[in-house]
Amino acid sequence: KFINGKTLLNIENFQLTKTEKFTILFEIMIVLEFIHRNKFIYRDLKPSNIMIDENKTVVLIDFDRMLNFDDDNRSIESCSFLASPEIWTNNLSSASDVYSFGKIIYYILEEKRSNETKELDKYPELKNIYERCINEEPSKRPNLTNLIVEFFINFHSNIKIDYFSEIIEKYFINYYDEIIICLLQNINSDMLELYLILGQIYLIGKNVTQDINKAIHYFSLAANQNHPEAQFNLGNIYYSGEYTTRDINKSIHYFSLAANQNHPEAQFNLGNIYY
Repeated sequence: KFINGKTLLNIENFQLTKTEKFTILFEIMIVLEFIHRNKFIYRDLKPSNIMIDENKTVVLIDFDRMLNFDDDNRSIESCSFLASPEIWTNNLSSASDVYSFGKIIYYILEEKRSNETKELDKYPELKNIYERCINEEPSKRPNLTNLIVEFFINFHSNIKIDYFSEIIEKYFINYYDEIIICLLQNINSDMLELYLILGQIYLIGKNVTQDINKAIHYFSLAANQNHPEAQFNLGNIYYSGEYTTRDINKSIHYFSLAANQNHPEAQFNLGNIYY
């Protein structure tokens, strides 16, 4: 269909803000993850195939080199500066798109082609993502689902997408698990809900490396602002002793905070403790 926009080939002409650049990167990840989830390799991610429409929304174009995961016809055609090393072999996979995305990170942030990473020092979390994406070994590159969660955690304040919750509800509700859906739907929500979701993500360790200290950190941020569910979760963490040293006093403290706000499970757990 007709797209009223221009490609990113001459990105400097867009005069993009930091927020617009981070939003574009996030949208590219959403598109690529959707392609991978449907068992295709895009294979040709490059500035001339990424259009930005009149609303500065990403539209991916030119699918003639896309392959099915099981497709044996993997002829070498790409000469893009973003192409992964394995593009010249028959060992293509979804990781090949991740490599190209890593190169796109640098291209969009610095508005130039380069293999140097020193300019990305002002974005240490993004530099870490970039370097992992362009790992020479495909198996060591992150997958798109994990990248979406990690990128969101670090840069959600710089992602601005109108009606994003409705878009997720319409197109992605059957693709992501409950926690990711909840995370993405709360992109424009107040920070208390985001803190709670981030705490749950790090506690469970799905799509990110499990990190109990980060889970406690995010739960505490919400609990300190009187969020009963976060207080209840902290009570559970300190009561069970599964993830950290058991501390019954801290457990009672957090259960009590939640119970005083009529959290029934916290009230029940306090009853059990005293019983």
